[in-house]
Amino acid sequence: MICQELNISRSKFYRKLEKVSDLKPGRLIKVYRLLESLTMLSAQDYSVSEIAWKTGFQSHSYFSSCFQDHFGCTPSQYRVQVI
Repeated sequence: MICQELNISRSKFYRKLEKVSDLKPGRLIKVYRLLESLTMLSAQDYSVSEIAWKTGFQSHSYFSSCFQDHFGCTPSQYRVQVI
């Protein structure tokens, strides 16, 4: 839809997005989802599993692995640090 609105091809859109963000589109989306999870973890309204699902991750373990790779701690550890 975005490409249609901008009237450019998907590959051109991806190249421009990568040039602006220095991240491949898939990675950019993952980072955005991880950043969204920080807010949810801080609010403590949801369990880590619910946050994984709400941010678009297919499994709790994959979410935890991605979170730890990006932030250097598990979602549970982050939640304890924030409190």
